[in-house]
Amino acid sequence: LRHRREREQANHHCDGAAVKYKSGYRYKLDEAYLQTLPFEVFDASVKGWVVIVDHKLAVANGYAWDGASTGLPWTPKAWLRPSLVHDALYQLIREGQLPMERRKHADVLFYHLLRENHVNPVLATVAYWAVRVAGNYCLRKGRATKEAP
Repeated sequence: LRHRREREQANHHCDGAAVKYKSGYRYKLDEAYLQTLPFEVFDASVKGWVVIVDHKLAVANGYAWDGASTGLPWTPKAWLRPSLVHDALYQLIREGQLPMERRKHADVLFYHLLRENHVNPVLATVAYWAVRVAGNYCLRKGRATKEAP
């Protein structure tokens, strides 16, 4: 009897609508992350996931991002924090919560966080120029909502 009731409840909540999702995310925070920003910025927020208050970037537990685009199927550990901060700042720019002028600051911070994590200076410089060149495209594309039955 209990199993029949659970099935009925499950069927009651399933109306056959498509599942809406966004793909392309590889990593998800298991706890909130806080990063002091080395540049002056106004308070900003994107749906509570990414918030800037008093020059501190707060990224909420459960936030998902795609890591660094290194050409590898994974992001090296030393690149995770820099890619998280960079992606969160780009999301604020894409959502109109930070001005486009802050893009260069996000890119420079990405470089400094890579170096802070002892990433080779040549690789960090290549990564910096990659985001400088490709960053405008990334800011425009966003993530389209997809559907699945």
